[in-house]
This record gives sequence, structure tokens and C-alpha cells, in this order.
Amino acid sequence: MVAHNEVDVVGSDGIIYRNTEGKALNWEQHGNLWYVVEEGNWDLKLSKPGDVGFDLPVLVNAKSDTYRPKVQPHKNYYIAPEGTPDDLVPYVDIPPLGSAELSTGLRIKVPDDAWGNIKSRSSTGWKKRLDVFEGVIDSGYTGPLFVLVFNPNQIPIRVHEGDRLAQLILMPKYPTKVVVRCSSLPETVRGATGFGSSGGYST
Repeated sequence: MVAHNEVDVVGSDGIIYRNTEGKALNWEQHGNLWYVVEEGNWDLKLSKPGDVGFDLPVLVNAKSDTYRPKVQPHKNYYIAPEGTPDDLVPYVDIPPLGSAELSTGLRIKVPDDAWGNIKSRSSTGWKKRLDVFEGVIDSGYTGPLFVLVFNPNQIPIRVHEGDRLAQLILMPKYPTKVVVRCSSLPETVRGATGFGSSGGYST
């Protein structure tokens, strides 16, 4: 967890968490994953030691139009009024065969030698029966971070504020130095054979 003071904190995952709000920043520091919390009440962190993905809780009760849920084919979400018990968490209903663009309330800056991959958490498909569309976050992108979700079921699926549907995984960039156009390609064992050609299925 990030400590909101000037002291670096080493999390249980071994990563150094630092709060720099209001300070001049050195954007050239190599390997840093920078993030800004614009809405929401959570920090960017790993679930537990050994994980590779940073949790991306979704924001439902957003103040800004930018971060409010966008649901297709129609919008139908509930915002808990002030003074309600804490167990009445704001939620959004994703209609059958519908999709939703759900904000995390975060903006990030991926290290220059990496790219970000938004992927589903395994529990999202197993417990929620929802599909999360993969996303690619280039190192130059610093805009809002969203999670795109599809409901393949015949019933609405409810998503609550703070549900962790997706995760951000940092991937190293392959240092492609030369892109070559040629008239033919080298021969390989597999060649142009397609689906199922490498085995794994019985006929």
C-alpha cells in the first residue's frame, strides 16, 4: 500500500511505493511506473507477493462524466445516496450480451522500455462470468485507464464499485531494430500450416 507521505515504503511484494504528489518529478528515472489517482480511493498495487499484475478496481460512483460507466445497449446503474449503510455499494448492471466501459479513476505512465497489457483476472470469468477485453497501453499514453467488459450471459451481471475485474501487466518491449520487406520468407518446420497443425487434439 502506498504511504501518503514523503517516505518510501517497501510493500510485501518487494516493490518500492512512493508518493510524490505536489513535488517536482524526474520523469527520466528508469523503470518507474507512474500513476495519478483522479477519482476513487485506491492505489495501484499488486494483490500479493509473487503476482505479476497490478489490480485495477473499477469506478462506478464517479463525479466526472469522463469516469462514469458507459453501458451498451443501455445505461442502467445505481448510485447509493449519501448516508446509506456501507454494505450498499454503488453498482452497475451490465445487460445480457451487453458491454460496459468502466473507469479505474487512474492515469498511468508506463516505463519507456515497456508496454502495459490489460488482462482479465481469472476470478472475473469464473465468479462473474464476464469477459474483459485485452488492452495495450503504450509507454507514451498518459490518459484515463478504462476496463472494457462484455457480458455473454442471458441475464444481467452486477459489478460493484471497487470490484477487481482486470489487471495491468507490464511487458518488456522487444528491441526491433530493423523491419525488412522481402520477396519471400525463410523455410520453417511449421511453415504456413494453421490451426491445430502443431498437435494437441485427437481426431
